[in-house]
Amino acid sequence: MMKLACTSLSVQRALRSGQLDLHGFVHFCRELDLDGVDFNATTFTSEDSAYLKDIKLHCLKHGLSIACLSISNDFARPVAELPAQVEMTKRWIDHALLLGAPQVRVFAGRVEDGPDRQAVWQEAVRCLKEVADYGYDRGVHVALQNHNHGALTEYGDDVLRLVQQAGPHLGHVWDTGQYVGSPGASGAAQELGAQEVMYRSLQQTVHLATHVRLKVYRIETGAERWLDYPRIFAMLRGAGYNGFCSIVYEGPGDEKEALRRAVAYLRPFLASESY
Repeated sequence: MMKLACTSLSVQRALRSGQLDLHGFVHFCRELDLDGVDFNATTFTSEDSAYLKDIKLHCLKHGLSIACLSISNDFARPVAELPAQVEMTKRWIDHALLLGAPQVRVFAGRVEDGPDRQAVWQEAVRCLKEVADYGYDRGVHVALQNHNHGALTEYGDDVLRLVQQAGPHLGHVWDTGQYVGSPGASGAAQELGAQEVMYRSLQQTVHLATHVRLKVYRIETGAERWLDYPRIFAMLRGAGYNGFCSIVYEGPGDEKEALRRAVAYLRPFLASESY
């Protein structure tokens, strides 16, 4: 059965304001009766090994697996800056190993269309392969997330090409709301035709998924209004996916209350064969 987690970015406003820390986030995930947590590297306050071990123990005591550690790298930066990006990514892969996270999320990078896009693409492939091979040698799976907003992974075709070219050790974090056409990620019109581009990309890449991020944008009524989750979970079941699905809340209002609604709405999809 698929398992449900939550990313720490879902409570980023509470973390930034000091109303919550990562210990409190873990405790809240236990209150929600989740199966795991998905930490974003930017929400850690230290890279000290004692701090990381403390977070790991806190998860263990709450019976929560660390499903994924998300790294916010950018391999589309100028060539002179790429060694630092690769080194940072490798460092967080080592942290994932200490934490016991089986995989890390990475980005390809963000670049505007232009004459140098192909050159940027080739550098991103090189960097992705380097960090994926590094993770493989250490027993940590490296998975590429799709992303819009001018990124190299705006469409399913992009993800397929990057995973093929940077393989064989690069996986895929399948984000339900970050392909072009998503009303949340791109501000596209919510008409069915506008979103079909997104659903085509999702269908193209679902077979690659080693981790799933379930975007939630509008859950005030108790059901997500911007994404078609019956359709999305039909794709996952069709691909035989049986891993973690991590909630990422990116909407307005009270984050905790929205997450309570999101868990109540999404949990039945994971358990039921009817979707």
